[in-house]
Amino acid sequence: MSGYRLFLLSLLCLMVFSACQNDDENQDGNYINTSKIRVKRVVGENTHWGKYELEFTYRADGRLDQVVRIDPTVTSVRDTVGSFYVEYDVDFHKFQVIDYVLNIDADSVSVLKEAYPESYEDTLRTRRASRIYYSTQLENGQFVARKFRPRQNTGSGAMFNTAYVNVSSQTQMLETTLSGQPLVVRCYDDVYGTGGENDQYERTVSKYEFTYEGDEMVSGTSYKPDSFSETSWTKLKEMSFSHYSGILTGVDADFYKMRRNNTTVVIAEPGRNITYTLNAEGLAVKMETSDGEVATIEYENGTGNFSELYATPLERVLGKVWVK
Repeated sequence: MSGYRLFLLSLLCLMVFSACQNDDENQDGNYINTSKIRVKRVVGENTHWGKYELEFTYRADGRLDQVVRIDPTVTSVRDTVGSFYVEYDVDFHKFQVIDYVLNIDADSVSVLKEAYPESYEDTLRTRRASRIYYSTQLENGQFVARKFRPRQNTGSGAMFNTAYVNVSSQTQMLETTLSGQPLVVRCYDDVYGTGGENDQYERTVSKYEFTYEGDEMVSGTSYKPDSFSETSWTKLKEMSFSHYSGILTGVDADFYKMRRNNTTVVIAEPGRNITYTLNAEGLAVKMETSDGEVATIEYENGTGNFSELYATPLERVLGKVWVK
């Protein structure tokens, strides 16, 4: 898994930690949660945003309404530098992580600073553009997650451009058992080209199948289409799952490992580990990664749906979404 994706999972899992389900005992893939609290505020630091604060608000029915991102390094004013946008309809949602980026080049900033040294920063705050960093959409049973990134070179003058570029898109389609447990996840993974080919992508098709003993998922296998038969599949990877009292406590695969005890969850993937410290209700109150990202989480009473908006079906199955 790329560092980009890990950033989103550690940050957004970090909010995962807190948007609870509306059901008193709702089983979501490999996760059961009976908590009635939801994330209220997150304070942290990562490589994309630097230091940040996230403030969550909810609708009367408990669904996420909006998240605003504040720059805590600016003390003179409340500096809103990003937001999470969400839109709902029947069996539909659209969710976006939005950055507010400075939409004026360095030469123009220098001119403003020289002409208005006392007030140029206020002017710069009005010259920001909204850029989508991560988005999901659920429609017609298909969950689509898209990733974007800032340009490596934004240019200057007439060529100045702060628009984010495409990174990847993943479409997942979940098939469940009669009791609603995950049985198959079908995936289309699209990776976009660079430069002038950023609107073109290469697609990889795969699927994940899961087996059960009673109500507990015990194993999974990923497949790719067979090169010689349109109706056959070739096995790629295997994974195993362990549980205690109906709660997922471990996942083992050569590409991913997860371990949970009463106070800690540790996720290990190639190049990076994520550690969550849990409170008495099993919700994360702290997150740390092996490459230096940190966050702390505060809660409030109420139900929510944050993890339904951002986390893919496969992430839930693999135990990457630990609290909702």
